[in-house]
Amino acid sequence: TPSRLKVKLSMPELCAYTMRHSFAAAKVAKGVQMEVVAKLLGHTSTRMLYQRYGHLDQQQDLLRAALE
Repeated sequence: TPSRLKVKLSMPELCAYTMRHSFAAAKVAKGVQMEVVAKLLGHTSTRMLYQRYGHLDQQQDLLRAALE
């Protein structure tokens, strides 16, 4: 149950939203395509992801350009 997980991890503030947000932010920051992340989260489009995590995707483009 979620309560057991909170105790076991010593994270009383843990919630499903926090876990989903962390997952999405980490995937986008690592360069996983927004379409893939949206699908993994069960979204039907990438609209919300671009609104929430678009800045991370743009940082990846900037870093790739700097490396080239």
